[in-house]
Amino acid sequence: MKNLQTGYGGTLVGSIIGTIGNIVSVKPPKRSSEQLSLHCITDGSQWASKTLGNKDGGECTVSCKYDQHQHSTIYNQAGEESSRQEFTLNTPEGSTYVFEALIADCDPSALESSSPMTYDFVLAVDGEPAFTSLAVASSSVSSSPSSSPSSSPSSTPSSSPSSSPSA
Repeated sequence: MKNLQTGYGGTLVGSIIGTIGNIVSVKPPKRSSEQLSLHCITDGSQWASKTLGNKDGGECTVSCKYDQHQHSTIYNQAGEESSRQEFTLNTPEGSTYVFEALIADCDPSALESSSPMTYDFVLAVDGEPAFTSLAVASSSVSSSPSSSPSSSPSSTPSSSPSSSPSA
């Protein structure tokens, strides 16, 4: 159901600060990995090989309409280790992100008479964010689960060890 007040139909709930209201937009956490370049001196090709290093859940950025109590709570916790908590982001279409995060930043908008005050805050994701999609969950049950998961993990490990010893 779409939230008529804000235009965003999902919810964001922190285990300490509770439900965050007046949400205008949310950028969910991403999943990435740093790219590492490997150089092999003995092969003479001068081409770097790539591998992936540490994984990172990134950040979740939330924009809200100004609410004095909510803004005060988030603003006073921003940058504090004690702001670490579990967050659950439910999207309008039924997907869910669950992640532990710190409130890393709280940035009020400029005060302008022509527009309502908003503020953005950034949740720095700590560890691996979990993502559940109703569409993905139902399609993976109906399709053969052994074809895609077994083919990609077995091909990745077999190619990595053969290239690592020569480097």
